[in-house]
Amino acid sequence: MIWLFERGDRVARLITRFDTPTGEYVLEMEWSDGLATTERFADFSQFQARIITLEHQLLSEEWRQASGSPQLISGDWWKP
Repeated sequence: MIWLFERGDRVARLITRFDTPTGEYVLEMEWSDGLATTERFADFSQFQARIITLEHQLLSEEWRQASGSPQLISGDWWKP
């Protein structure tokens, strides 16, 4: 899934997905200034807790979820 957050003219994009080859849950955070981070979790409950914590952090910093967000990434978007 892709969540977009906005604050003024800045945008933050939070991407969550499951990496089938490694069996890990992946959280990618991309900021409009070019900074990007990736976190990987073997445990779903830790992954879910991290997403909730990050969402609360963004909201406390006055980021607002963009309209039309989140967007579901098709399960086969990456297949040839």
